[in-house]
Amino acid sequence: MRATGKVIEISPTALKIERNVKGTVETMDFVLPKPQDKIAVGDEVGVNYITKDHQHIAKRVGKVAKKKVFSPPKGIKSPPPYPAAK
Repeated sequence: MRATGKVIEISPTALKIERNVKGTVETMDFVLPKPQDKIAVGDEVGVNYITKDHQHIAKRVGKVAKKKVFSPPKGIKSPPPYPAAK
């Protein structure tokens, strides 16, 4: 399974993220099999995990790249918006 959210707590053995699910804020706790030195509080992360004995065990944790908003270079006009569908 996979979850994405903002790190609110991290230790060498545990990770807690906060995520939005259909407009409600949810926290998830994960057991870390090994320390995650490159992850810090406030980072947006994606966690691949399995559930075993009622615990979420993180298999892979990685930072989520922020989406870049495309803006055309100066001097180039944006194309006009598409007409509304009828």
